[in-house]
Amino acid sequence: MKEQFLNENDKIVALLLDEMHIKPYMDYKGDTAHVFKLSAIRLIYKDVAHILPAFRLMAEVLHGFLQKIILELENMSFKVVLVTDNNAINRKAMSFFLNPPLVCES
Repeated sequence: MKEQFLNENDKIVALLLDEMHIKPYMDYKGDTAHVFKLSAIRLIYKDVAHILPAFRLMAEVLHGFLQKIILELENMSFKVVLVTDNNAINRKAMSFFLNPPLVCES
């Protein structure tokens, strides 16, 4: 990643989570994937942090990936704001950040 070229104020980023249809490419032959994208708040800096196949993905697994990605970004001195849509699996995955987690209806 290009984080070494950013100053501290530019390391405030939105981590955008969205399910996308992607074309088959190299080793990935699936149809949809959860894409974790970084977008700087102050700069025109964008990057893909991770791509996760969406086939039968459970909210608990998605939450684990979110948590891991956020912690890795914070270890690189990023300040992360998580942004997602209102998809049922995303809502449930986000609820695991609460203590105790909310009960989300699918």
